[in-house]
Amino acid sequence: MKTDRIKKENFEKVMSKKRIVKLDKFKMTYHGNFNDGFVLKRSLSIGECKHILRDLLGIVLQTRKDFCDNEEYVDFNEDLIRNVNNWLRGESGDNSIMEYAYGCENDQIGIWNAFKIAEYLQYKKIL
Repeated sequence: MKTDRIKKENFEKVMSKKRIVKLDKFKMTYHGNFNDGFVLKRSLSIGECKHILRDLLGIVLQTRKDFCDNEEYVDFNEDLIRNVNNWLRGESGDNSIMEYAYGCENDQIGIWNAFKIAEYLQYKKIL
C-alpha cells in the first residue's frame, strides 16, 4: 500500500537522522582505570528519572493506574529515584535500571545511551 511505504520511508528517514552531540566537561568517578559513574551536582527528581528511563532509554514505566493503592505507587517512585540516582553515580549496575524494563531485564543498556543521558544531565545543570 502506498501510504504504508510513505510512513516506512519517513520512519527510516527520522531514525537515520544524524546529530552532533556537544558535551561540556564533566566529572566522573573512577575505580582504578575503570569508570564508575557521574559526579552529580544534585539528585534527580522523579520527573527527571522518568524522563531518562522512558524518553531516553525507551523503557515503559508503570503508571498510577497499575497500582492497587497510592502507597504502592509512592514506594515505586521512591525506589525509582533511589535506583536511577545510584545507577548514574555508579553505585549500582545496569540491572537496577533494567528491572523496570519488563521482559528485557537481561538486555544491556548500551554505551551510546550515555551520550544522550550526559547531554540531558548537562541541560538540566545536574552534571
